[in-house]
Amino acid sequence: MMPRTAPNAPARRRRPAALIAASVSAMAAAALLAPATCPLAPLSAQAAQVQQDNAGRETLVRLSAPLTIRFEEQRLEDVLRFIQEATQTEFVIYWGDDEPGGSGLDRDALISLNARNAPALAVLERVLSRTRDPFGFGGAGSATWQLSDWGEFTIGTRESLNRERRVEIYPILDLIVEIPDYPEAPALDLQSVLQAGQGGGGQSPFRDDQTDRQEFIPDAERAEAIIEIITRNVEPEQWEDAGGTAATIRYWRGNLLINAPDYVHRGINGYRWWPSQRTFSRNIDGRRYVSMARDVGLSVPKDLTNHPVSPIPPAAETTTPPRPE
Repeated sequence: MMPRTAPNAPARRRRPAALIAASVSAMAAAALLAPATCPLAPLSAQAAQVQQDNAGRETLVRLSAPLTIRFEEQRLEDVLRFIQEATQTEFVIYWGDDEPGGSGLDRDALISLNARNAPALAVLERVLSRTRDPFGFGGAGSATWQLSDWGEFTIGTRESLNRERRVEIYPILDLIVEIPDYPEAPALDLQSVLQAGQGGGGQSPFRDDQTDRQEFIPDAERAEAIIEIITRNVEPEQWEDAGGTAATIRYWRGNLLINAPDYVHRGINGYRWWPSQRTFSRNIDGRRYVSMARDVGLSVPKDLTNHPVSPIPPAAETTTPPRPE
């Protein structure tokens, strides 16, 4: 038996549809009024490294501005403030009255220096060289600078900067692998060859007296020579093997593992994003020449804008009537 349908049944069917439509409209309006939130994906290690490199590059670019200064018995705090304001660069300075044990810089140290049209970074390094360690230049109390992981320009004594260290892996396999050299080839014994052709014994026709064998130096021994070169030339007083407390260096499977502050890593390998040599431009007879090194691809153009250039309209075609005969 078919179920009986009341006359108002279609109205009852339409009512839930209307309610659903109203609910959907309310949800859509609530979604529009609610603040949009989207979870941010964490940066990859490579992207984070690029951001850190860009921050450090921008800092050193500002410190490349030329300065002409003349300091006569000026306080160190005033000198650093002047360089900071002239280059619009933020400094993080470890002062002695802020450091435990007074290991930071002396605000009242007097600085005398003259410089003309010199990069601000060079001026700063000359200023810091005036604050020498009383126990010898390069000691724990001498001043230097370094970049933090997020691009901050940090100034302080080596003892203060030694608290911020990182581990870097330097591959040196190409420096310690020894390519074999064979100056003397084995001699060919023709008599043995003839005897073998006449049915003699199967003796080898090559003669090797085994006296000119090349002795190879083990990789670990060659790595120790490289370690000695580094520790003797880059911050020699800061390595733990030399009695310091700032840096350690170990060899492992073709790599050097170095745990040290940034200023030590800078002395070993520099910054991979900073040119290894300066570039310059010349103007000769109205022409400009720019010297570019291999690191020119790492440079960042500044104050350059794009300007639209309209094309040159083609010249109007003219026709010459034929000459009457």
